[in-house]
Amino acid sequence: MNKKQRLGLFVILAIVLTLALGSSVFAQEEDMSWVRNQEQWGRLPTDHELGTMITQEEWYEILGEPPTEPLTMTLFRGGFGEEWANVIVELMEREHPGVQIEVTFDPSIWEVMQPRIIAGEVPDFMFYTLGAWGGDWDVGVEENLVIPGDILLDIEGYGAYSDQRLGDLFVDGALLSANEGRTDHQWNFPQTQFTYGIFYNATMFEEHGWPRPDTLTWEEFMELQAEIAEVVAPWTYAGIYPTYYSWVTVPLMYMKAGDETWCARENLEPGAFNDPAYLWAIEQTQQIFANGWVYPGSDALDHTGSQQVFVDGLAAMIPNGSWLQNEQRSTTPEGFDMRFSAVPAPSDARGFAHAIQASLGAADMQIGNGTNPLWGMELMRMFYSPESAAFWAENIGSPLPLVGAAVDSPNPYTVSITDAIERAEGNYIFSRATDYPDVGRVFGDNFGDMLWSRISAIDYLANLERAAEETRSNPDIVKQTYCQ
Repeated sequence: MNKKQRLGLFVILAIVLTLALGSSVFAQEEDMSWVRNQEQWGRLPTDHELGTMITQEEWYEILGEPPTEPLTMTLFRGGFGEEWANVIVELMEREHPGVQIEVTFDPSIWEVMQPRIIAGEVPDFMFYTLGAWGGDWDVGVEENLVIPGDILLDIEGYGAYSDQRLGDLFVDGALLSANEGRTDHQWNFPQTQFTYGIFYNATMFEEHGWPRPDTLTWEEFMELQAEIAEVVAPWTYAGIYPTYYSWVTVPLMYMKAGDETWCARENLEPGAFNDPAYLWAIEQTQQIFANGWVYPGSDALDHTGSQQVFVDGLAAMIPNGSWLQNEQRSTTPEGFDMRFSAVPAPSDARGFAHAIQASLGAADMQIGNGTNPLWGMELMRMFYSPESAAFWAENIGSPLPLVGAAVDSPNPYTVSITDAIERAEGNYIFSRATDYPDVGRVFGDNFGDMLWSRISAIDYLANLERAAEETRSNPDIVKQTYCQ
């Protein structure tokens, strides 16, 4: 989908969302009796016009005094670490003296919280508590575990973001992306803009005079890899999870194919996977492995193992996501300079040459229908504060989905990511065809064998085409039209 198509889709969805919401915060006829704390929920102004700002002073009057019990935040512990929550806690304690906050981090937060939620202990602020790996946030909406945050978007931003509605601070499309198709209310909130692609050892590149990958065509980049191989392994990757390398292959497929051909693939049109552009991209990927340009033993490494090979200077590049710097921070040698690069486009690219595989923001965070729903909103507002944005830009490297969130970052890693986002000009590559279970399973299960040519490029694509046909012919699977 190109930028013009995406903007059109965003406008249509925004209109639908506005019509669905009505003119007041919630239509008077809508039954909100399922909200557990009716006293607190009842403080919201029923005559509020959506799209008009509630000042911070007015909001604080609505909140009242902090509750006597602690506010609860249940958060997934992963590549972004835990310190980002401290920023929220510090701001809350500054703004609301006497407030208590209980923070729970766990790498399996959904498993930890499931019995507690069943018992009625719904957190006030959730990050992946109902999320993609351990649960289904959509079911959380249906089962009244999540509070809609429409009015939150009208509250004045904090600090340097004052005089602006919180909803006006987000990059275009981030809220729609996070809501994943729902148009009745804003149920989900995005945490960060993920970028996926090539991370390279900038010091090593500079020492040897190697140009940044995305300043080259793909053909020139292949020549550069041969040059790098004379010094060090060009690549490592997480061989146990081989689809990490798809963050090189998929952008290459898109840029070779162009928007029209990519749309055919996304919409599972008959024969789409057999397009010569995809065959070319896969064979190029296979050539990298056949040439011996991958660090020996990478096929047996997990994600952190391959990342350690990279930061130890044993490989010049790694396909990864924008969480990389923070996830590997504790074992990265001092002075190691990693940067992000988009995948180089072929010289005859039909897709946008600077497009990147990215996420504007997933369904990461929700306000829980628990003891303190309005204070859950305030926790969320503090997450989208300038202090939080600065922390993510300077210390984590993955920018919040707010306009200008990382403009003044002193972190070269962050700057490389934001520069790539700017060069993409809204051209983000999504691979929605693989969201269909059969197609996704064939794509992932066979990806490692494809990389090492244990299955040919032709056979790999033929398997995907068969999976697409099975999906097309299955009446029980709802088909989506993603672009025209």
